[in-house]
Amino acid sequence: MNSERWKQIEEIYYSALGAPQSARAGRLAEACKGDAELRSEVESLLCSEGQAGDFLSPSKLRGHIARMEAEPAVAAVGRTLGHYQILSAIGAGAMGEVYLARDTALDRQVAWLRMYLCLPAFR
Repeated sequence: MNSERWKQIEEIYYSALGAPQSARAGRLAEACKGDAELRSEVESLLCSEGQAGDFLSPSKLRGHIARMEAEPAVAAVGRTLGHYQILSAIGAGAMGEVYLARDTALDRQVAWLRMYLCLPAFR
């Protein structure tokens, strides 16, 4: 899918999302002008949005982040994950935590990263 097509899908999606439920079908029919594939893509996104609920709403996202920040960074220290033995915490930030680890397969020290969930910017 090229970027122009995605922009078109995105524009129609947000337009339909802003419409009352009863007006969505008409808005989609008008916007998609008989392009069944386009309409199917948008309808799929609308259906997914309804299933997702509000678990990524700004208020809930702040709560998820606060819980992650409250977890001690040393929780992974001493654990073996795959062939990495976690030795100590190096640092943590908004995107994840960095640990000093030992790669047991190569018998050398490495930095091991535990990434947090990355999300696109809110509209």
